[in-house]
Amino acid sequence: MNEYKQTKTDVLASALLKLSNEIRSEDGIANAAIYEASDRLKQYQTITKNLIKIASWLKSDLMLCNDYTPARSGVAISTLSAIIQEVNEL
Repeated sequence: MNEYKQTKTDVLASALLKLSNEIRSEDGIANAAIYEASDRLKQYQTITKNLIKIASWLKSDLMLCNDYTPARSGVAISTLSAIIQEVNEL
């Protein structure tokens, strides 16, 4: 586990975007790289949020499903809960 408090992804992406507009480089490569990093962070954040929704729906559906034994569904629910928690911490 990290020993420092991480900056929230949306704050980091915004800071990178601002930095990409303010930094000066002769060829613009640094600006482009920083801008792309900001853009990718935003894309990954959107993907992550969608994955959390999907995992939550699957967990809810599984909890309603009668086809699984309690042991099997319990393991699946625990796994999905762990995935949701891990992704939320990103």
